[in-house]
Amino acid sequence: MAAALLLAAATASAQEASTAPKEGVPAEPTPAQPAAAPDVVRLKDGSMFRGTISERVEGDYVEIVLVTGKTRRFTMDQVEFAGAAASLPGPKPEPRKTEAPAGKKEVRPLVTIRGEEARVSLVAVEPNVTFHRRAATAIAGNVAATGYDEICVAPCEATLPAGTYTLALSKDKDKPLETDAVRIPAGSTRLEGKFESRAGLRTGLLLGGIAAAGVGTYLMFTSSEEKEECDSLGCNSTYELNSTKLYGGGALMIGGGVLAWYAFGIRDKAQVTVQPVSSGALSRRASSSVRALVPAGLSASAQF
Repeated sequence: MAAALLLAAATASAQEASTAPKEGVPAEPTPAQPAAAPDVVRLKDGSMFRGTISERVEGDYVEIVLVTGKTRRFTMDQVEFAGAAASLPGPKPEPRKTEAPAGKKEVRPLVTIRGEEARVSLVAVEPNVTFHRRAATAIAGNVAATGYDEICVAPCEATLPAGTYTLALSKDKDKPLETDAVRIPAGSTRLEGKFESRAGLRTGLLLGGIAAAGVGTYLMFTSSEEKEECDSLGCNSTYELNSTKLYGGGALMIGGGVLAWYAFGIRDKAQVTVQPVSSGALSRRASSSVRALVPAGLSASAQF
């Protein structure tokens, strides 16, 4: 035991002797720590330079001597901060990105309508009549274009926000005919659409215009009459102009053309009438219309 203690003491003495500085040999100098740069220049692109600001002209430039001894100059439109390092503001926080909740990626409309609902029963006098709602109107100079959204083919039911609408009716594959604006109140309402055919008026004006133009053309071409005059030397043919036939025929031709052109612009009229009804009557009518389509022996129910 005593021998082990003596051996450990000898080993420790040898280690201390090896680490102690030798006499006559100078100790290695400790490297000097570089002095902290007192100033800093941070550019708008994120670059940063540390050193000592040697010159600064507000609104013009700033000059800094770097810790390496080099001198750099920057125009003030490049500089975000120039001053003491202790007053350097922290970096601007990046804006947080708002992520849409998972599972909710549907496209929502620009306008959300919250109001009283109108339950509408759409009927028409003629078959295969489609109800439309005016959705948009574009105007370019003197030309206007109107777009419609199809509601349904009568008889049918629809639910709309209560308000004023400009509706249109179309039959089969014809273009929609716009009606006057109607006010649809909240609750149950019945809309009845019908066409006012103007085919008779259109056809009559067209035929009358064509006939007038034809008669006027004939009168103009026959307004010059040939006459033969004879004397002792012989006979000569002369043409005499009938101004009444000429001007009258011209007026008839122009008037007939205008009348025929006007006839082409006459269109059928569409009309929608609003009739408020009770919700019970509306439900009974919807149920009866569904039962009429079901063969005998079967039953069906529908919820609108």
